[in-house]
Amino acid sequence: MAARSLHYGRPTIDVAIGYWDMALAANRMSYSGKLEKVSFLQNLMQRLRVEDIIFVVCAATCVYPLGYYSYVPSLSAIYMNAKYAVIALIAVLILLKRYKPSLIATMIVGFDAYLLITTIAFDGNVNRWAQFALYRIALICVFDYMLSKRPVFALGTVTLICLAHLAINEALGSAGTSSLNVDNAMYWLGIRVRIAGFALPAMAFSLLFCIYSKISKLIKLPILIAVYALAITFFIQKNVSTALVSSSLSLILLLLFIVYKKFVKRIALTAVIATVALNFAIVFFNFQNKFSWLIEGILGKSLTLTGRVSIWHSVLSKMQGHYLFGHGVGSGIPFIYEFGEPITYEHNQLLNVLFSGGIIGLVFLFIILFLTFWSITSDEPSPYTSVVAAFLLAMCVQMISEHPYENALFALLLLFGYRYRDIPLPEPQRLFKSIRFRLF
Repeated sequence: MAARSLHYGRPTIDVAIGYWDMALAANRMSYSGKLEKVSFLQNLMQRLRVEDIIFVVCAATCVYPLGYYSYVPSLSAIYMNAKYAVIALIAVLILLKRYKPSLIATMIVGFDAYLLITTIAFDGNVNRWAQFALYRIALICVFDYMLSKRPVFALGTVTLICLAHLAINEALGSAGTSSLNVDNAMYWLGIRVRIAGFALPAMAFSLLFCIYSKISKLIKLPILIAVYALAITFFIQKNVSTALVSSSLSLILLLLFIVYKKFVKRIALTAVIATVALNFAIVFFNFQNKFSWLIEGILGKSLTLTGRVSIWHSVLSKMQGHYLFGHGVGSGIPFIYEFGEPITYEHNQLLNVLFSGGIIGLVFLFIILFLTFWSITSDEPSPYTSVVAAFLLAMCVQMISEHPYENALFALLLLFGYRYRDIPLPEPQRLFKSIRFRLF
């Protein structure tokens, strides 16, 4: 018992080295005074805590609402009910542990709570709100709690789960949907836009884990390569031009942050303001026409951005009288696609928030973005700063044509950015420093 007490008495930073370290052989002193070999299972059980197990289950079920409906209906009910059960467990855990949320977690949960109020007030679709918001709230709360306790454990867990989800999407997505409702299958399986919103944070988490964990390269690098290969392969196979542009942009920004380390704050803050301004310029003034060389020439798309321009005009026309508070989430008001097809997907994050929560909702979102970028760039730039800022900016660019915030991982990346100074991560490994030095 004495040995076990000493083990749990270590400083937090020694404990937060990732659960793959549990696989290493461990020795301890037996009562006879001799060294006793501890098996992997015994070592694992000694180091795992109840909240660790709940955290893993929460991350596994709430990372992304993959609906396996289209393929295995019976699995669907189990999967969805498990999510709500996990959310209830998280609520109990928070109460028992007297969890004190960070400011950014409070803002994100408050934003979702505000959207719930507008949804109820204006006869929106509460189920539609719950489909994304409840999982986002659960993930934000449990990660907010775990980041100050075992940050690399949290990073490793979400990286492995992201890899599993990407692999499942790849397998089911390539299985074909000839005997199914294609739109429904694409929607629930996360193909195209939702896999784009899911994959970019997954790429960021895997890169952070590769940099900061002390686990063997034989374990980390294959995981990193697999996440990136699956994500990019999916983008190419499904011809998701937005995701391809965003992933390329994240790489360019990452290189810029490494080369011009002293200017990370200026570049990041300028870029996020420019992205929001570009968003409004495209929606209200068709600014995309000035990029015809890229949109038409290289990407082979139309300047209507595959009919999105007409959707935006239709959304704005239906905002009359609801500019301040919006219509609520999933109000069901159809927007007319340029081909005459009714659609309820705004294809623009800011318009989506404006329609659901009005100008107040937009202000909420802008405050969350500002707090995150201001916090992450306030200290001396590091590999952590560069990775999170680069991928967050890439996802902000995705706001122009999609709804990345609907995915809980975008909010999770915002949490990682804001809480940078509060997370006791170990120093970056020498490998990363030597690669940076040799390249530049």
